[in-house]
Amino acid sequence: MDISLLTDDRAGRRGLLAEHGLSLWVEDGEDRVLFDTGQSSVYLHNAGLLEIDVAQAKAIVISHGHYDHGGGLAFFPEKARWPRVLIHPDAFLPRFSQGTRPDDQPRSIGLPWKMQELGLLDHRLVTNDSIIQLGENLFCCTGIPRITGFEPLSSNVSKRLGGILKADDGRDEQLLVGRTPRGLVVVVGCSHPGIVNCLLHVRSLFPDDPIHAVLGGMHLEEVSPERIDATADSFLRMDVQQIIPLHCTGDPAICRFESVLESKLIRARTGDRITL
Repeated sequence: MDISLLTDDRAGRRGLLAEHGLSLWVEDGEDRVLFDTGQSSVYLHNAGLLEIDVAQAKAIVISHGHYDHGGGLAFFPEKARWPRVLIHPDAFLPRFSQGTRPDDQPRSIGLPWKMQELGLLDHRLVTNDSIIQLGENLFCCTGIPRITGFEPLSSNVSKRLGGILKADDGRDEQLLVGRTPRGLVVVVGCSHPGIVNCLLHVRSLFPDDPIHAVLGGMHLEEVSPERIDATADSFLRMDVQQIIPLHCTGDPAICRFESVLESKLIRARTGDRITL
C-alpha cells in the first residue's frame, strides 16, 4: 500500500503548498482512494506536481465534517462524474470551535459548502454509519465507541443539534483501514474520538489482524503530557510498528512519541510517499 501526502500542515518540497488540513492519496493495487481533501484546492495543486490524477479515485472518504478535511471537495475536478463519496450523516451538522477567552464567540468550522453547489454529488453520496468495503483490501469504518478513560470530549468543539449547541462527540469520524501482508494500516483524519479509541475499534472489527501502522491526524495539540504518555504507551502495548503523525497531532506529542517510540515514529509532510 502506497500513501502520498497531498495536503498537510507542512510542505517538504519546492513548489508544494501547505495548509492547515489533510488530504491523502491511497493506492492499493488497482484501488485508489482519496482520503480527505484539505480546506481548499491545495491538494489539487500538489497532486499535479506529484503527477497524481485524483479523478482516477475509486472513492473519496471524508473523515469528518470539518472544513480542513472536507472543504476541498468543492474543488474536485470531475463534478459531472463523481466517484463514490463516503461520509457519515452527522458530518453535515453545523460545527463550531470556542475560543479560550470567556468573551470569544463560537467560530464555524463545519463543511463550507452546500450540496447543491457540488453538481451531481447527491447521486454518488454514500452515507456510512458502520463499515463499507471499498476495494479488495480497503475498508471505511465508523461508529467508534469511547472506551479509554484518558481521551475525553474536547471542551471547545461543539455541534448544533436540534437548534442546541452540544459538545461534539466525534460520532461522524471515519477511518480508512487497509489489509497488508504485515498487518492493518489505519488512516485517520483527526481522531476526535481519541486515537487509541480509534485503534481499539479497528481491533474489534478485525480481531485476527495485528495493527501494523497508523497514519494521520491525532488531535493532541493541546492535551496534557499525561495523555500523550498514555497514548504512546498504548501504541507500545498494541505493538504498532509504524506511527506517522500528521496535521493536528502537535509538535509536543510528536517529540514525545519520538523519544518513547524511537524508530517506530516516522516524520512525514506534504509531498512524501509512504509504502506500508
